[in-house]
Order: sequence, then C-alpha cells, then structure tokens
Amino acid sequence: MKQSLSQKISWLQDLNDWAERCEESIISFKHEGDFEAEVKEEIDDWLNQFSQLREKANEYRVQLDRDESETRTDDTEDVRSLQGEAESLRERFATFVEELPNASVQKEETASNELESEQAEEAVDTMEAEQVDATTDDTITGQMEAPANDDAASVQMETSNGEREAIAEQTEHDAEAAFESSEAGADATQTELPTDDADDEREEEELDDDDNRKSSRTVPIGEHKLPPLPYAYNALEPHISEEIMRLHHDKHHRSYVEGLNKAEKEMEKARKRGDFSLIKHWEGEAAFNGAGHYLHTIFWHNMSPNGGGKPTGDIKKEINRTFGSFDKFKKHFSNAAEKVQAVGWAILVWSPRSHRTEILQAEKHQNLSQQDVIPLLVLDVWEHAYYLQYHTKRKDYIDAWWNVVNWENVNHRFQVAQHVQWTPY
Repeated sequence: MKQSLSQKISWLQDLNDWAERCEESIISFKHEGDFEAEVKEEIDDWLNQFSQLREKANEYRVQLDRDESETRTDDTEDVRSLQGEAESLRERFATFVEELPNASVQKEETASNELESEQAEEAVDTMEAEQVDATTDDTITGQMEAPANDDAASVQMETSNGEREAIAEQTEHDAEAAFESSEAGADATQTELPTDDADDEREEEELDDDDNRKSSRTVPIGEHKLPPLPYAYNALEPHISEEIMRLHHDKHHRSYVEGLNKAEKEMEKARKRGDFSLIKHWEGEAAFNGAGHYLHTIFWHNMSPNGGGKPTGDIKKEINRTFGSFDKFKKHFSNAAEKVQAVGWAILVWSPRSHRTEILQAEKHQNLSQQDVIPLLVLDVWEHAYYLQYHTKRKDYIDAWWNVVNWENVNHRFQVAQHVQWTPY
C-alpha cells in the first residue's frame, strides 16, 4: 500500500517517540541496575544508537515536509531503509534487555564472595589479636557464617528482573504498534488532540498579559508549567487555524515543558549521586527543550487577534535606526525565517553588548543562537507551526503571520530590554 506524505511523516513521529521511550528505559537500567563497567559502557552505546535513530527520523521527517511531491521514490526508500534499521535495533535491544539481569546477578555473586572473604579475614585477625576463648570463638564464627539475608536479596532481584522484562515487553510492543500503524497507513491529520471548551469560551478582556507582569517567583527544579494561551485557539484565524494552534500549544509546547522538567530532575539526581556519566545527554535535552519552552512562551504573546500593521513607539524608532526602515526590516526578517535550514526560528533580539537590535536564525530551538541577547520577536518555522494549513509553503505562512504580530507586546519587551546594557566591544 503506497503511503502518502502525511502517513510517512506520522510514522516517523511514532518512530521518534518510540526511540525516546527506549532511551528512558536505558537510562533507568543504568541508574537502577548494578553492572560492571564494561556493561555500563554497552548501555551508553545503546543510548547513543537510539539518539542517532531519533535524529535520523527527525531529519527525514523535515525533508518530507519540505518536499512538494508525495510520490518521490527516494523518499519512500529512505523511510523503508529506516524502518528496517529500526526493526533490527528493536530486536537486538530486546535481546540485550533480557540479558541485563544476568549481568547484574553475576556482579552480585562476585561482590558477595568478596564480602564473605573480607569477613573471614577480619574474624581470623580478631581471634589472633585477642586470643579469644571458646565462647568468643563461637560468636565470631557465627558472624562469619551469618547469611546476608539471602531471601530478601532473592526477592529484590526477582523484582528487578521482572521490571526489566516488563519494560522489554512494553518496548517491543510499542515498536510493533508503531510499525503496524505505518503499514496500515495511519494519517497524521487524524491525531486526536486534547480539547478544552472552557478555553474557547474565555473572553479576551478577562485575560491578562502575563508576559508583561513582573514576578519574583522562582520555578522549582523540574516544575515548569505550560502557560495558557492569551487568547482563544481560533482567535488568529484565518491566518493561523484553530487546529494548528491546538496541536502546537497542547502537544508540541507541552512536550518541551515535560522534556525540560525531566532533564532538570535527572541532572538534580546526578548531583545528589555524584554520577555525571549521562550529563552530556541531559544537558542537551535541557538546552533543546528549555529553549523550545521559552521561545514558544514568547511566541504566543508576540501574536494577537488585533495584531498586524506596523510597529509604534520605541521599537519603531529602534527598527528605523538599525535597519533603515520597517520595510527593510520586514524583508530581512521574512527571508531569515524562510531560509532557516530544516526547522527553527527567526528572532529579533536586543543585544546589550552592541546596544542595538539584531535578526538571528536558530536551527531547532538552540543551535546557532547567540547567548548574550534578549529575544523581542520570534517566529516559529518548524513544520508543526504551519504544515496542516500551508503544507510546504513556508513563505505563505510567514506572509500571513505578519497579520497577527502583536507590536504592543514587542514594544513592551524592547522598553524593558533596552535598559540592559553591557560595555560595548
């Protein structure tokens, strides 16, 4: 059965989600199991393999999204090749998971033997030093031969083995479900999205612009929240559809919040344990999901049903000063957004070091970004921001987006940001 473009994209997203769950299982194995160093290295290698699989799935998904045709042969071959690679990886990973408990048992037996040997040596040394009598001999011998709660250890190991087997079975089930979904031709446009009728009925005048509020509240580690939209899901139509806004906010932005929280909690665990073997992975997750969360939070407030037109106030003066005119700025910003490689953002920033505004690109959410700047206006050009409505026509989406730009919000952000100034170099 020939798959449509949307079906291929849907399957690649399923594959990415499955690989991510496998990564979580691997990390759980490493933290909860007690393995030899070489087994830990093998676990790290599996983590890298699934990370690479996710990257490849996302890369193909982006390529398909940018392709005008739904019937290119090489696209189909790429997806089939990746499906075969994923199937092979799934089978090898399931075998590896089944063997993990044995590796842990072997280490436990070795450690137990070493402990008994140490206890015996200590007992002999004590007997020789104190010239113990027969009564003391019996006491020490009893200490040497006392079991280390074998029943409890056995129960604990059986539980650990059972958990791993359950995870392995679930992992295999998830993968098979993803593959079957692909073969059955599941359409990405049929994804069920969470709804909230109460949100639709909110009156705009009752909504405060939280982005303009000052707050001294600290977000605890791993407790970031999905911010509510400052308008109804259908408020930006016809320029951005309700379907896109629901998917974009409720699913994609939520996933970045959850990913950031998980990364922060895992790094907190690493600090407590003093085990930083996975810190590279979690720092990368925090950078990707954190940037995604913060940029989307700005993005929602950068738009308004009453938006569009031209900037006013201080931001108008700054744009004219830096870019020459609003038209020149708009052309520069639009072209930067259109030409972002793969997926990412176009961002108008205030540079405290240069004392002026600049236009930057960001691939994904964080790549190519400058650190010492403050975002003022952001435009999401990931395919999930426009594909359902504009398909592969990113330029049309960008042109329509200018009709909902909230210049009042951008001006407010600039008025606050311009007071942050470092020594220029």
